[in-house]
Amino acid sequence: MNLRLIVGVMGLLTLSVFPLRAHAQQPSQASIEEMHKACAADVKKLCAGVTAGEGRIGKCLQTNWDKVSATCKKTVAEIAVRTRAEAAAAQNSADSAPATGMDPSGSLQLKDPAQ
Repeated sequence: MNLRLIVGVMGLLTLSVFPLRAHAQQPSQASIEEMHKACAADVKKLCAGVTAGEGRIGKCLQTNWDKVSATCKKTVAEIAVRTRAEAAAAQNSADSAPATGMDPSGSLQLKDPAQ
């Protein structure tokens, strides 16, 4: 797999689709591979002279977004929606889990979230 493309598409998602968060959910490996297939021709065509790294490929795609293929745009959008849904589900699960803590004796105590 072309690392330059993966880094570029990840940069594109980070720059244009995902909100800035300290703990943003990252796309799965399967999603990254899906983006690679959908956007490879766009990276080759639109960003051939761009050196990979520090989000430059993603910035290139974002700058040329009006020229990016419909297939790449659709795939990036679908993965963004899916990844956001997964992050929201994970956050909801974490919010509903009981908190834990250590009492002075060092034993683990479950805390009632209603307290």
